[in-house]
Amino acid sequence: MRMASFCANVSIVLIILVVGMWLRNIFARSWDTLSWRNLFLLGMIQFYFLSAYFSASGEYTATLHHGSDEAFFLLALLMPVFVLLFVGAAHLGFRWTWAARLIPKAQMAITTPALLAVAGAMMSLALLFSVAPVPGFIGLLMGQIRSQLACVAMGLATYYLISRRFNPLSWGVFLTTLAVATIIGTVGLTGRRYMLGILLVIPWMWYFAVWRYRSGTANFIRFSSAAALGFLAIVIYSPLRAEGSGKMASGATFERRAQQLTELVTNPKIDTSVIKFIVYADTAPNTLFILDGYPSIFPHMPFHGLVWFVTNPIPRSVWAGKPEALGAILRDQMGVAPNLGPGIIGHGWAEGGWLGVVGYALVFGLIFGGVDRALSDRARNPYFIAVMGSCLGNVIAVPRGDTPLFMLQITGGIVISFAIVALLRATVGPIVSAFPSIEFDPDAARRARGQFVDADPEGEAPDEPWSEYDAEPALVGAGESGVRS
Repeated sequence: MRMASFCANVSIVLIILVVGMWLRNIFARSWDTLSWRNLFLLGMIQFYFLSAYFSASGEYTATLHHGSDEAFFLLALLMPVFVLLFVGAAHLGFRWTWAARLIPKAQMAITTPALLAVAGAMMSLALLFSVAPVPGFIGLLMGQIRSQLACVAMGLATYYLISRRFNPLSWGVFLTTLAVATIIGTVGLTGRRYMLGILLVIPWMWYFAVWRYRSGTANFIRFSSAAALGFLAIVIYSPLRAEGSGKMASGATFERRAQQLTELVTNPKIDTSVIKFIVYADTAPNTLFILDGYPSIFPHMPFHGLVWFVTNPIPRSVWAGKPEALGAILRDQMGVAPNLGPGIIGHGWAEGGWLGVVGYALVFGLIFGGVDRALSDRARNPYFIAVMGSCLGNVIAVPRGDTPLFMLQITGGIVISFAIVALLRATVGPIVSAFPSIEFDPDAARRARGQFVDADPEGEAPDEPWSEYDAEPALVGAGESGVRS
């Protein structure tokens, strides 16, 4: 199959280009290295480029569909087009400063009581819906986003440790939050993305608080080390993730997960055979099925993802015939038991062919670029950074799909987290703001070490990682914390 080989070669080129973009971001700081855009592209590597390569080369033997020559050729064209349009739209979305201002700011005083109050509220709710799940629609909703609330708590605990790293209390809060959040991210679940989100929010917060203002060489070492440790943690955890049965892994109770994770910490075991199940993904084969079947066998479904996203919160008890997710539709079409990941390109093609793929690339590029702009403007606000970093596992998984489902979980977790911060600000905000600020200032930390703050060792301005976009200096680097009382 010559087209399969062509698709494999295109996948290799795309991996090299995306990795090169990451390296440029690290050393030239032309875009925040840890950003929604870059994590999405990491997901494209995992779920599309590697998946397409292994499917085309025949190394992925568990595939449910072997694409035709025409499908492989089409996928080889669609992948670079999608990436180019996505990256271009992200640049445009970043320039739309008005769009970033539409996102709530999650402002609150940066004091010890404030951080602990928000982290405690998030963790309490996440813990409640883990050990005592509520039946009905509310229980289903909180079951979907409880790990994101735990991620917010983990992010704030990380910031507290950064600002008070020699304080035993900060270490106690950090380690306790990490232990409980990790259990919450695995209770009743078989997927890895929730646990991955817990692990990712730690370097995410550290990046925006400290690493963002450090040299490229030092950050390359940090990111490489963090990636290696994270991958090792996922490898160790993976054999336990399918505990129980069914979609929600009913055997994976809070007590059972706590016992398993304790055993992993005290006696970690590495099963190298699971690595291939982490690296291999069925996204490309599922997309190939869609390319082969739409519209020749199955008709296009225009705007199906948007309709599903908007109508999903309506309970089926109210509307029994509401739209099914594409992953469920694909499951029935392919005659398999589990829901499948159609892939974001598969979503676009199922909805409208080339126009659908272009639409998905542009819409998601604009959204992710706008989010990255807001992150850049508010880089010194730990509450905003924690909330927007609470869904990183899902951000990476968006390319895999079911894309509207992951976006619904991302949106739900962020909206509820913003609401909790706003409620706490309105109730206890005046009290916690009376305490001394513990906002971490990377420039002050460098001055304390006798270093210059107007230039880093590489001669680059540490507070202008977005300089190529000619942004207003007042909005770049200094952030938009707006948190002092």
